[in-house]
Amino acid sequence: MYATIPEDNPVAPADSANLRYSVRSRGGRGYIFFSNYVRHLNMKNHNGVSFKLHLENDTLTVPDGAIDIKNGVYGVLPFNYDMQGMVLKYATAHPFMILNNDQTHYCFYTIEGIKPEFKFEKSNIDRIKVHKGKKITVDGFVKVKKMIPGKDCRIEITTSSGENFTILLLTKAEARLSYKFKMKEIETLVLTKNMAFYDEIAKQLEIRSIGKNEFDFYTYPEIHPSSNAITQTGCTGSFFKYHVALPECEVPEIKFKEVSNRHAFDTYCQSLEGKTPKGQTYSHLFDNKAPFLEYELDLPESLPKCVNDVLVEFDYEGNTAQVYAYGVIIADDYYSGLKMPFALRRHRDKLVKSRFLFQVTPLMSKYEIYFEDGTELGFANTRHAGLNGISVVPEYAIKIRSN
Repeated sequence: MYATIPEDNPVAPADSANLRYSVRSRGGRGYIFFSNYVRHLNMKNHNGVSFKLHLENDTLTVPDGAIDIKNGVYGVLPFNYDMQGMVLKYATAHPFMILNNDQTHYCFYTIEGIKPEFKFEKSNIDRIKVHKGKKITVDGFVKVKKMIPGKDCRIEITTSSGENFTILLLTKAEARLSYKFKMKEIETLVLTKNMAFYDEIAKQLEIRSIGKNEFDFYTYPEIHPSSNAITQTGCTGSFFKYHVALPECEVPEIKFKEVSNRHAFDTYCQSLEGKTPKGQTYSHLFDNKAPFLEYELDLPESLPKCVNDVLVEFDYEGNTAQVYAYGVIIADDYYSGLKMPFALRRHRDKLVKSRFLFQVTPLMSKYEIYFEDGTELGFANTRHAGLNGISVVPEYAIKIRSN
């Protein structure tokens, strides 16, 4: 599709007053792209917005009324979209997925602050049924308005030629938690707050849950799990709900002790004269003479059998942090105010014999490093580095075959 960027689009990156928008189209059909988001800028709210499109054989205004585009909002609006021979003139909702099975499902989600509306040409519609919305017929068009997005919000359409398809309207939060997998040749929409994967070779769905051994997930269409740990608990609109209950597992506490040369560390910090060194200060090989803080980690010799992984989080302060095993670096992190994540599973072959060391380099009061607003940096004026604590979280996993 060809891109058209109107002349009234802002040129300056710091322009917070004007709306950024463009169109991609071909043959009179396409998408409107708009963005009222720029990182770290407070953007002007744009009320009463409509887009007038001069197409090859038509002039189209989207929408018929207007939408309000608030600070931080962005989205994509389709126009003159061909759905099985029926024309969607426009939608004020964001398209994100199509399921192509015996019946096609077009999936949309709502955009913050914009009321979802679908406008169809009536000429090729035989039947239209709306769940969680209201349809009205005006001048040869059918509009669907007042929609309440969610798993049970849908528009079912039969065309004059006998084609059947469905439009699903989810919330943005639901869409962000969605996956599409082709499970046994059936395109399946999976909704879960957890990580999901599909193994094309083993033909199985895997869901991983951090910290919780019981959780729910949804699918459309229905699957038939072979696992005894899964119970189907009903339906919500088009979606089938499943509850997973795995054995709860206690993960080992991870202890640590400082093995630093504090005198060498203090002397080194004084020599920096308050300036954080530029560039990398540590090596891929452990140097026991390096004037940094070091901690010996008491990691378990193996993973508990009832978990998929053990996730370790290091609550540290400093410029950088590194984990060494067998004297070789296996993980590192640049301080951002967040805990440093570390997964044991990928290093399970080292757990039995290796000595694990956690090393932190100092952050001084003067630094040429970008930190997000609100990052805690008070330590850079006094202690410069330290490991405050370690938290441990189990990661559960279930592998699901569909009968």
